[in-house]
Amino acid sequence: MNIQEDIEVLVVDDEPSFLKLTEVFLDQVDRWLEVDGVLSSYEALELFSDYDCLVSDYQMPGLDGIELLEKIRNEFESDIPFIMFTGKGREEIAMEALNIGADRYIQKGGDPKTQFHELAHSIVSTTKERRMEKKYKQEKRRAEKYFETAQVIMVVIDLDGEIIQANQKTCQLLGYTKEELVGKDWISNFVPERNRQQARETHQHFLKTGEKNFAEKSPVITRSGEERIISWHNSTIENEKNDVIASINSGIDVTEELSREKEIKEKTWMLEGMLNGIMDIVAFQLPDHTTIKINQKGLELIEDSYNEAVGEKCYKLVGKQEPCEECPAEKSIETKKREITEKYFPELDRHLEVITTPILNENNKVEFIIEHARDLSRIKELAKKHRLIKKSVEQATIEIYWITPHGEFRYTNKAVQNKLGYTKKELKGMYVWDVDPEYPKKRREYHYQKVKEKGSTTFETKHKTKNGEIYPVQVTSHYLEHEGQEFELAFAKDITEQKRKQKRQKFLHRLLRHDISNKCQIIQGYLDLIDKEKIPEKDREIIDKIKQSANEQNQIIEKVRTLRKIDKEKTKPIDINKTIEGTIKTNKPQAQKNNIEIKNQTPKQTKAIAGNLLKEVINNIITNAIKHAECSQIQIKTQETPNNIKITIEDDGKGIPEQRKQKIFKKGYKAGKNKGTGLGLHITKKIIKGYNGQIKVKNSPTGGAKFDIYLQKP
Repeated sequence: MNIQEDIEVLVVDDEPSFLKLTEVFLDQVDRWLEVDGVLSSYEALELFSDYDCLVSDYQMPGLDGIELLEKIRNEFESDIPFIMFTGKGREEIAMEALNIGADRYIQKGGDPKTQFHELAHSIVSTTKERRMEKKYKQEKRRAEKYFETAQVIMVVIDLDGEIIQANQKTCQLLGYTKEELVGKDWISNFVPERNRQQARETHQHFLKTGEKNFAEKSPVITRSGEERIISWHNSTIENEKNDVIASINSGIDVTEELSREKEIKEKTWMLEGMLNGIMDIVAFQLPDHTTIKINQKGLELIEDSYNEAVGEKCYKLVGKQEPCEECPAEKSIETKKREITEKYFPELDRHLEVITTPILNENNKVEFIIEHARDLSRIKELAKKHRLIKKSVEQATIEIYWITPHGEFRYTNKAVQNKLGYTKKELKGMYVWDVDPEYPKKRREYHYQKVKEKGSTTFETKHKTKNGEIYPVQVTSHYLEHEGQEFELAFAKDITEQKRKQKRQKFLHRLLRHDISNKCQIIQGYLDLIDKEKIPEKDREIIDKIKQSANEQNQIIEKVRTLRKIDKEKTKPIDINKTIEGTIKTNKPQAQKNNIEIKNQTPKQTKAIAGNLLKEVINNIITNAIKHAECSQIQIKTQETPNNIKITIEDDGKGIPEQRKQKIFKKGYKAGKNKGTGLGLHITKKIIKGYNGQIKVKNSPTGGAKFDIYLQKP
């Protein structure tokens, strides 16, 4: 209500002439006053609520002025401005009226003009005050209602930091009633400890500087201990002297909003990372081919920086001056659908599969295009190699099987089908034991675990064809993992011809060892029966040469037998000293005959990884020293190193010429007048190599030959 509006006044007085006079004077004194008069208090009770101010006489019939005031204030509970306008000498009435609730008391009498000017002034000032009070109360009620019903946190804090007032939203957020909150220190109770010092400093600075507004985001602690992030907007409250007396702090809970912002940032970061982590080329372009985004793989392909690529036409990025013929992006713009194109780009020397996806706006127009290009160059090359490998596998003459851990055939090549007589479809549901009569089902798990542990293994077995024919095979199996699955990759070779040759070779070796050896012994026996004393000297030399040749033939047979044993020999930890002692004992008679001393300095219980043929190795070296070294002593000693066992055999003889050292281990190499078969040291090296060891020769400090044998430790 505007305070310059007309003031409607009701005057009640039981004297008609005075009532009329009052109306006339008031109208003349103030043009804003609209005055009506009534002669009865009861009539005034019925009408006063429609007026802005009530002027009443005191002494009236029925209800006097005091009784009228009491009814208005108590029964009607009205705060209408009430002015008591009564006769002179009624001060006690004035006091009573003011105590009951009258706003003014004016005595009648005296100069009419002065009297009615005072009355008009009182009416105007009292009405204005009441209107101001009403307006203030309305605004206060409105503010209190907003304070209580506002959907934002509102809390009033005094200069000491204590809560003066808090609205319902604050109570809901913090989990306390208003009574529990009022009087509590805000910072000590509702600000996390880590933030309290800064919060106090910030609040005090805000109050001291007199800033009208202050904004920040900070956490509060709820009753349950949960932290919520509040976006605050703080203002100061001042008294009539403009002194700051408190702060009113309104805030919005932005915990979820910040969480969403963080989530969006994280997702954006993740999407950027994913985009750059994609191994294909991904680019975003406008309908006019302008590039607006491109990932790292795309930048690597075009050999450009991000800033240089963004804003450039896509076709220029690949070295063209005009859009590509049959441009997939233009096709997507035309169809408004995803398009897939595969083509060779000579400018990039790449085969690319390009997938273009148009993104439409609310008007169903293409806003931008996502271009996803996959480099097929390597795939094309791999596909070519795959076809070559597949063709090679299919056309291979050897049988090839992919077998599951349970023994089922997953793949077989044409050689398997041709050899076994089954179709590819028949083989698909078959198992190893269906084609291998020596491979029972219960053996599968043991065999597969062995292949898995070793990585690969080779063995001989037999295969059975569809018509019942059985043939020998050599199988080499490998353990493989492919796309998370385990397989046994087996290669089977028909060894029928090999077995036939081995059988014939075995027969010939047996013939060589048995029949020829027997014949040599017969020759030696008859030669021993000849009485040399009755034979001329010249013929004796011939007989000795015949005996020597027969002897050499026996030695060759023994060497061949040793060679055949090498591949079959199994290694294990053996007692080196025991082997050496046994060999010395065998050679001791011949050594004593030649005046040669053999010394063994090997510690007892010295063990190394070897086999029974180690005796043959030591025997060969000792025998050669006795026959060819022209020495007086042979010394054998063993030394343990961090990695192996070293056996040293050396003599003090004439040694081995430097030019012969690299030849003595070669098959068939002979030297000297007492030259042997040329197989001894060759066999020696093969035996040591079979033990995964080494043998070396050099000159001894004593002048003779020195052999160092290196064997693995157990």
